Amino acid sequence: MKTFIKTKSIIMAIIITSGIASGLQSKIELDDNIQYLNKEIISFARKNKGKKVGRGECWDLAAIPLKKYNASWNGQYIFGKKISYGNNKRHYIGKDIRIKIGDIIQYKKVKLEGSWGYMTLGYPDHTAIINKVETNLKFSVLEQNFNNKRYVTENMVDLNYLKKGSYIIYRPFRKK
Repeated sequence: MKTFIKTKSIIMAIIITSGIASGLQSKIELDDNIQYLNKEIISFARKNKGKKVGRGECWDLAAIPLKKYNASWNGQYIFGKKISYGNNKRHYIGKDIRIKIGDIIQYKKVKLEGSWGYMTLGYPDHTAIINKVETNLKFSVLEQNFNNKRYVTENMVDLNYLKKGSYIIYRPFRKK
């Protein structure tokens, strides 16, 4: 019995370590300040709905509050901890993770297509802030420089209809 428990512990350690190595974080590992940052980021985006933020680029809507609230990010397209990613074949989300308002999604050449028509997001890249969550794959976003509108708009996204491209969802966190 002891051997089984030790073996099980080793296997669990390997599974946990491999999850961390892949860049995905479990709920337990996420810092307490994340909720604060998500609230500040979504508050910033909502206050600016209908307005042009920065140069009107999609990236500016995420970059400006990340800088303002001292978030940890690379200054380009990695907006925090990677918590979810996917493409037209597979969607992956970290264990015990739920997409939250204030998370940031980065699209790469995405095409969503259904009986309603199609939507393209990111040729090559597009950034948006998650505003309301129905499921881990269906949510509304606040974004700008979408559909020739260089101001903040709200749109619905359902990644179940992803036909081409890929996405990554990040959870912002503060610098230590």
